Parts: sequence; structure tokens; C-alpha cells
Amino acid sequence: MKGITRCATATAIMVALVGSQPGPAQGSFILTDDQHLDVTAEFDEGTLFDRSTARVLDGGFIGKTRIRDEAVLSVAHADAHVVNAVAREEGRIELTAGAISNSPAPVAGASPLSATDNSTVVISGGSVWSPDRSVWVTDDATLRLIGGEITTTRGLRAAGASLVQIVAGAVAGGDAGVEALGKSRVELSGGLVAGRDVFGGWEGVRAREDSMLEMTGGTLLGLETFDQAQVTISGGTAMGLEAAGGTVKLDGRDFVGLDGVSLVEHDVVDGVAHYEVLGTGFLMGNWRDGTEWAIPIDVNSPTSTILAIPEPASIAVLAVGGLALVRRRR
Repeated sequence: MKGITRCATATAIMVALVGSQPGPAQGSFILTDDQHLDVTAEFDEGTLFDRSTARVLDGGFIGKTRIRDEAVLSVAHADAHVVNAVAREEGRIELTAGAISNSPAPVAGASPLSATDNSTVVISGGSVWSPDRSVWVTDDATLRLIGGEITTTRGLRAAGASLVQIVAGAVAGGDAGVEALGKSRVELSGGLVAGRDVFGGWEGVRAREDSMLEMTGGTLLGLETFDQAQVTISGGTAMGLEAAGGTVKLDGRDFVGLDGVSLVEHDVVDGVAHYEVLGTGFLMGNWRDGTEWAIPIDVNSPTSTILAIPEPASIAVLAVGGLALVRRRR
């Protein structure tokens, strides 16, 4: 990767219109209104306001980038590199190729990518990488991963009322690949989510506080829940569950408890019994589309609730090695 080129002057500001191209080794640029810039040179800083747009293309490099209002930054070439990108106030970042990475030329103390204040990040290719920072999504911002990868040593963190949607691609790194905090929501329908070392016990998703996780597909290499977190799983592969708090709902059919797991009737909703999963071991079943699954349950704390919710047409709920069904005394 290229280093940051410093200008001889203390501050160099460039405002570029459509069709204008920067000269070599510019210091910084500012775009406003409907202005557009194709970035094919190196800049220390870039700032986008209003409805302005910038595309980072072959040879393009920006050290520190701020995207505000309805402005759009697009990183769109395999040899494009942005060190630090921050979207605020409905700004938008699109990564289709290249890298957003604070290595090897970091901005001191800064995440490579962060979004806040109703901003949006869409990643369909390329990579987001950091050796020492998290990717942050906060305060009603949205991050949508439909390709490419996010790899950091501190993971992706969602907070506030933010939304993270993972459709394809991969998120890896940190004690948890994704840590959900506050009232954030994570939707996993495809792709892979993992901690930095699956075999060392780090989790794919750690859900804390009042966060929510909805999993309908993809692969999750470990799940931890705490506090009042709410998790619903109705598809995909979850390779391990540690429930230390919150509620986990498994929406499927033909549930089977193994190696210490049993099921007891918890409640009846709209004529359908919901079963609480007790103990640790393995829980097996089928998703509603018929796909078989098995989840190792390593932690099942008294402060958490794991529920098996069969589809209305399914009445088979089994517990191997114990009672087929134990009714809780009322």
C-alpha cells in the first residue's frame, strides 16, 4: 500500500468539479453541492458535503475522509485505498473493490471505518482491515455487507439503534466478529461471522444489553448472549451457543435434546406450545424448510431463556436420554 504524501504547504485545499482531476501529491480536497471528483492521486484528507460524490479509482489514495449530509464516497478499484472513512448525517460509503484500511499508514486512534447519525455503508467487494481497531456502526446508522470482507483484531461493533445486515461475505476478528450493544440490530441471512480464532473459543456474535439478532441463514461460528439481548434463529448454521443472559428463540420443528439437554413446556401462544431448553449438551432439529441442524449448548445460565418454538403443524418434540416431555408444574 502507498504511504500518505505530505504537501509542502501546511494546508492545501482543492475544490474539484466534474471532469477535473487533481495533480500529484495534493494535500486535501473539499467537495460541496453536486460536485464530483474521481480520485486517482494521493490525498492526505478529503471532505464531502451536501450531495457531492467522490470515486477512488486506480492509484487513488485518501488518508482521512469525512462524508456528511447526503454525500457519497465510492471506493471502486482493486488498487484504491482509503485509510480512515467516517460517514455522518446521512452520508454514504460504498466499497466495491480495493481497501479501507488503517494499515500501513494509520490515522492515530481512528477506526478504519465508522458510521453514525443515519449514515449508510454498503460493502459488496474489497476489504476493510485493521490490525488494532474496531469498525463502528452507531446512532441509527446502517451497514450492509453483501460481499467482500471485514477483518479487524477488535471486530465490528454495533451500538445505539444501528442496523447491521450480513447477506454475503465475511466478518472476522476480535473476541467476537460482531458485538451488538445498546438497541442495535443484527440481521444475518448469509455469509460467515467468526471471531479471530474459532478454535480458541472466540465467538461470531456477542449480543449484549438490549440488542437483537435475527438469523435466517449464513454461518455463525459461536454465539454469546448477555443482559436483555433478544435472539431469533430460524435458519443457517450456528456452531455453538453460550447463553449467559437474554432470550434465544429457535424457530423450527422436530426438536431433539441430547447429552443433558431436555425440553419443558414454557408457554402456549396461539395454540402452539413453546418449550424451554434446559441444561447443556446438544439440541437438534429441522428448520421450517426441512434443513437439519444441531447446536452445541455450552452455557445455559438461569438468567437466560432458550426457547424451542415448533411450527404449528409440528408436534414432535423429543428429549433423548430422559423424559420425552416434562411439563412444568404450575
